[in-house]
Amino acid sequence: YVQERFPGLQLSDALIEKIQGFTGGQPLFISELFNLWENDGKILPKISASGLLAWDLSGKDDQLELQFLHSISEVVEARLHILPEELQKMLLYASVDGQEFSAQTLASISGKDIEQIYLILKQVEKSYRFIDELGPVELSTGYWMDYYKFHHPFFQEFIYNQQLSKGYRRLLHARLAEFFKDIYQAIPAKAGLIAKHSREACRYQDAMDNALKADRHELSQAKWAEAGRW
Repeated sequence: YVQERFPGLQLSDALIEKIQGFTGGQPLFISELFNLWENDGKILPKISASGLLAWDLSGKDDQLELQFLHSISEVVEARLHILPEELQKMLLYASVDGQEFSAQTLASISGKDIEQIYLILKQVEKSYRFIDELGPVELSTGYWMDYYKFHHPFFQEFIYNQQLSKGYRRLLHARLAEFFKDIYQAIPAKAGLIAKHSREACRYQDAMDNALKADRHELSQAKWAEAGRW
C-alpha cells in the first residue's frame, strides 16, 4: 500500500510492522492514518532525480510514531481539525444532507455563492480526500443539482453524530426542509425527503403533511410496502 501510494517513500521495517499491528490491517484505518500524516506535513511530495513525483518524510520515523491514535474515530477527528474552518463547516452542512449531498443544498444552508461552494468542495476532495464528486443531475423542473458523496459512509456518520450538537442539527434540518420544499414542490416523489428533514427539525405538522403525500405517491406507484411505512 505504501509503495503504491507514496512512490519513493522509505519507511523502516519496524515502523511498517508497527502500523500493521496497530491498525490490524483495517484498510480505512491505514488510509486515514496516512492521510493524517500527509495533511499534517509529516509526509511530503518531492521531485525525484529523474523528474518524477516521489515522497519523503519531513523528519524521522519517530515523528510518525508520535501520531499513532487509538481508533479510526480519533484519526478522522484529528484530520478534521487540520482543515480550515470554512472547510470544516462545509462538511458539517454536508453531513446533514446525507451520505450523498449537492452543492446547491450547501449553498442554501451556508448562504455562500454557488461558485464559492464548487471551489471549496474541490479543495475538500483533492487536498483532503473526504468526498468524491458524482456529477450533475437535471430535475424534471429543469433545475440542476451537482452531487457529491462522502468518500466513506463512516465520515458522514462520524461528523453528523459527533461534531454537531442536537440544536445545530435541528436548525440545519429546518433550512434543508425549506430548500427542498422550494425546489421539489412539483415532484411528489420527493415528499418523503421533505418529511424526513421536517421531522428532524421538529416541525411535526410539516413532517406529517409530507409523509401523507409520500404515502399517496407510493400508492400511486403500486408500492404498497413503502406506502405502508409512510
